[in-house]
Amino acid sequence: MKQPVFKSLSIFAVCICFLTTGCASSLTSSSPLQTTVVEGEKRLSGTDDLRFDVHRNSEDDFLVVTQTPVCREMATRESVSRKQLHGVLPAIIEIGFFGLGILDLVVAHAIVENSETRTPLEDAPTGNKVACASSQPAADQQVILQYAGLDRLQYGLTDADGIIRTEAPLSQEPFRYVNVFVRTGTAKRFAGAIWTTPATLE
Repeated sequence: MKQPVFKSLSIFAVCICFLTTGCASSLTSSSPLQTTVVEGEKRLSGTDDLRFDVHRNSEDDFLVVTQTPVCREMATRESVSRKQLHGVLPAIIEIGFFGLGILDLVVAHAIVENSETRTPLEDAPTGNKVACASSQPAADQQVILQYAGLDRLQYGLTDADGIIRTEAPLSQEPFRYVNVFVRTGTAKRFAGAIWTTPATLE
């Protein structure tokens, strides 16, 4: 009878020693640092591009092209390294033994906080582009008009007020809409589509 009791007491004593050695703090202290990249505040870079838009002037039925400066949205970043909390379950069990688990968890949390290091990184683009100034008339821009149902394209220029001017008269055939493109260098930039009925551009 004495041997089983002694064996049980020995196991119990070993468990008590194990639980009172600060399992959570020991495991947390010996764990490797984990590193993550954290994004912070957002800011706008300098002008990165121009956005072109087209609308119909209701007073004289002209098509007007505007341009809006667009900036890239940037985010501050930093590398954060810190240890991860381990041994929470044993620490909870420790609480039943004179509340030792509470102290163990407090020490483990302090180890995590003291292990943290932050290293600033270069700002990175978020992928968003945001208008960063008011729209202005797109003056002296070459434009291309593509009418629905017509095979040929119409070319023109914008004047100082962004109004599209064309040399050749427009077709009198009915069309549902016109796509407007602005040529910048070798690229064509889509400015928008105007749904309309037959009209004449001066």
